[in-house]
Amino acid sequence: MRKDNFHVTIVIPVFHEEAVIQSTIEQIEKTVKTKHRFLVVAENERDSTIAVILKMPSELTQNLTLIKNKYKPGIPGSMKTAFEAVKTETVVVIAADLTDDPHYVDAMYEKIRSGYDIVSASRYSGGGTYLAKRDAKYYLSKWANWLSPTLLSISTSDLTYAYKMYRTEVVQTIPIEATGGFEYAMELTIKAARRGMKIGEIPARSVERQVGESKFRLWKWSRQYLRWFLWGMYLRLRNLWRG
Repeated sequence: MRKDNFHVTIVIPVFHEEAVIQSTIEQIEKTVKTKHRFLVVAENERDSTIAVILKMPSELTQNLTLIKNKYKPGIPGSMKTAFEAVKTETVVVIAADLTDDPHYVDAMYEKIRSGYDIVSASRYSGGGTYLAKRDAKYYLSKWANWLSPTLLSISTSDLTYAYKMYRTEVVQTIPIEATGGFEYAMELTIKAARRGMKIGEIPARSVERQVGESKFRLWKWSRQYLRWFLWGMYLRLRNLWRG
């Protein structure tokens, strides 16, 4: 893989995020000190976000590449499209609505440099915070991540959170089979752990979306999260049985 002079590619998947995309880019530029470039992946050519990006000031787009999902519509297809295009040593995925706080990007990059293959922002580790409505999504997230370190033996307390930084070789050598939404990040982390890759985390603060409507589809995607959770348990039990 040919590398460029930047250290981190910040991938932002978008689907009609015209109301927030410019302010998100501006906030990331103010916050992230590590040399970075942007890769914005739109769902299709009709996405209203594209017109906004094309009109943004040049100082915000000089290190920004806009691409379109070339696979099956949905987050997993967008991520496969984006990961194939990355040429920096690391890649991090940040939500277009800034529910993922960009202040953690520099710390995640430093942890990757210290020898980790994946670094997860964690809402549930010491010092982490998840400011969200106490709804089904909140409690399912807490339950799944409370069980994950013990049942799956993976060293992160926030397996389901898609705000993760990867060494680029990870996302370009491990295939994504997810078909729902953001569970692709859980899949990648489980597969990486089973390959003996080093997983780490940093405490992080996450908030609910403030502008527009959340694109997270709890009941549509929950079965996909369960699929990968059970698959991870199966792999661990198989390894324990084999000794």
